[in-house]
Amino acid sequence: MQQFIAKFQKDIQGVMSGFDRVLFRHLLVKHVYGGDDKEKIARAYAAERGITEGDVCALTALELAPTFQHYKTDMLIRPRPCLTIYHYRIDPDSGWRHARMQTWLTILRSRRH
Repeated sequence: MQQFIAKFQKDIQGVMSGFDRVLFRHLLVKHVYGGDDKEKIARAYAAERGITEGDVCALTALELAPTFQHYKTDMLIRPRPCLTIYHYRIDPDSGWRHARMQTWLTILRSRRH
């Protein structure tokens, strides 16, 4: 892992380590990834049900995510479909927020020859 980090250090924004899985609770980020349609759906859902504070909903989308592939002695970055979960919440202090979580379970198509 250290060799990988050293090789791609300029492209890495942060490193997380965990035994098996990492669980995020109450991760709130500003809306920066586009996806205005998902936010419109979440806002309409909140308005329809009268939700003014707390958890609103979680929406999923199949999006392209970078994955790494070994090719001879190189590591290549390949975009692959990945299930992404958007968790929407209305915070009483800071307002409308969402968390974007990639499942990193990429969907690979198998080929039979």
